[in-house]
Amino acid sequence: MVVLRPVMLLFVKLTPEGQQVNQTCIYAIIVVFLMSMRVIPEGFNKYSLIVIYVLGLAVPKGPPLGSALVEKFECIASGLFLPIFVTTCSMRLQRLTPNFKNEMVKEHVVFATTTLLVKFLSCLGPLLYKKMHKRDALAVSLLLCSKGVIELAAYTFMSDGKMLSPEVFHAGLMFVVFGASIVPVLLRRFYDPSRKYAGYQIRRIMDAKLDAELQIVTCIHVPSNVTSVINMLNISYPTTETPLAINVLHLVKLSGLATPIFLSHQKRSKRLTGYSYSENVILSFKKFEGNHFGAVTSNAFTAICPPEFMHDDICTLALDKLASLIVLPFHRTWYIDGTLESEDHTIRNLNLRVLEKAPCSVGILIDHGNIRRPIHSDARAESYSNVAMLFFGGNDDREALTLAKRMARNKKVRLTVAQFISKSDEGEVDWEKILDSEVLRDAKCSEYINYIKHVVNDGRGTVNVVHSMVNEFDLIIVGRRYNIEDPQTSGLKEWSEFPEIGVMGDLLASKDLTGKCSVLVVQQQHKI
Repeated sequence: MVVLRPVMLLFVKLTPEGQQVNQTCIYAIIVVFLMSMRVIPEGFNKYSLIVIYVLGLAVPKGPPLGSALVEKFECIASGLFLPIFVTTCSMRLQRLTPNFKNEMVKEHVVFATTTLLVKFLSCLGPLLYKKMHKRDALAVSLLLCSKGVIELAAYTFMSDGKMLSPEVFHAGLMFVVFGASIVPVLLRRFYDPSRKYAGYQIRRIMDAKLDAELQIVTCIHVPSNVTSVINMLNISYPTTETPLAINVLHLVKLSGLATPIFLSHQKRSKRLTGYSYSENVILSFKKFEGNHFGAVTSNAFTAICPPEFMHDDICTLALDKLASLIVLPFHRTWYIDGTLESEDHTIRNLNLRVLEKAPCSVGILIDHGNIRRPIHSDARAESYSNVAMLFFGGNDDREALTLAKRMARNKKVRLTVAQFISKSDEGEVDWEKILDSEVLRDAKCSEYINYIKHVVNDGRGTVNVVHSMVNEFDLIIVGRRYNIEDPQTSGLKEWSEFPEIGVMGDLLASKDLTGKCSVLVVQQQHKI
């Protein structure tokens, strides 16, 4: 605390904001740590665990140093040493029942059980008194009373140090293993975090008023996502008649911190953690807001959390802001020449969770890498956006068409609606086709919308038409239509690689596609 911590704080101070600590400094700190854990405990034999704990406290939390050290240690510690340690400790269990003939074992079991019950009731009582939902109160109380690897390590080290008899150690180990096994099961039984997203309000684009702000939550993972989203919004030409309220959520992987953090940058937070990461994101969207003064308002947020829980922050923000659309970046990115740049399966898993839990409609934005340039930045220029909507029918397509028609209210957007009909479906009428006809009615008679009807036999005919269109448009909007197959798309599902973007989205995201347009795949809200 006197030597190492000031040195580490000096490293943090010398590191430019937003950049990583020099790797030489990180390895030097690791070497000093290893030497300290070998030398210092020899003088404090009984307090070796405390020495290691204090060394951990000496590290400045969060980026740039704390997160870098966690990333270096996490793989070997959590992925290798921890499973081996838990396994070797569990192997000491020789039978599944404590030896109650031993008086010390009896006292230990009675004391541990009494302590657990008192702790559980002392947690549960205030929560019920404050009228928390019973299931949530039980979940919180169980979580606060759970035991895990820390208690397991304490029992093991005390047993190795001859501070516990084998019988008492066996009883304590049984207690920890039983608690660690039963608590996760009960938590899943009592607590469903997605329950709060299933509200009674319908948050679809179809139900949003045309002259009201369209609330959008857009997610940013890497800097290229900023350009992709802003270009997509630029294509839509927001106006004072069709205003947008953009809630930008910068998602940062939690590393080197004990708890997740959610920051609202409207509150002028000056905390280092998260702010330096999001500064460029904030400035980019503020500039976009300034370029569309009166038509766009933007709010910026940063969520620092584990990837497996990011969907919770996204859905909660959409619920709080009464958003009608969540825009997610596709997990693949391309270079400007069309070659694949990267593929992040963590982002793909996140998108799947959001599609399943979202309290509003969801759009997945696919950017092939060739629209990463400022388009239509000059509002006085006589330029137009060419937008296409591929309509096959169904809830998702009707939602996507509503978004496209909202864009077409601006005269600088040239919208083409291409409806695909199978020869075998001509003349047939059902409720879905009636709803489709209703939403297509104004598209067919509007002088600002180019309506085209394609009659195809099968999926091959659809592919040929789509491939002939991709080079003519800046943006193509399609519905997800998950697990829906009709004659127009027959045979395409077998070749689909990513079900989260549907058959047509997968076709337009294919590496074989030579088009230079971005694609927005829309799924209508289905969790109500």
